[in-house]
Amino acid sequence: MSSRSPGPIEWLTVPGRLLLLVTIVGAATTFYFFITATAGDMPPGGTPIAFWAVPIAVVAIPFLFITAWIFERLGVRIFRGWDT
Repeated sequence: MSSRSPGPIEWLTVPGRLLLLVTIVGAATTFYFFITATAGDMPPGGTPIAFWAVPIAVVAIPFLFITAWIFERLGVRIFRGWDT
């Protein structure tokens, strides 16, 4: 008998995990293209990573939750119930 609490990924169903994966891959791809598109214009060591990471996170996190809410409204379970 284990008394450990479930991790955050265990609260997601398979569609929820796929949505999380798509969001992470999309954010990472966007980050990569921002870096490669602007790296030649920036001085070396002059721009912190947060310059690109924060705006991407500001878009990716609401995208994840709004899309999860839309899927839940359409009947696609994203989150497991608290009792499972």
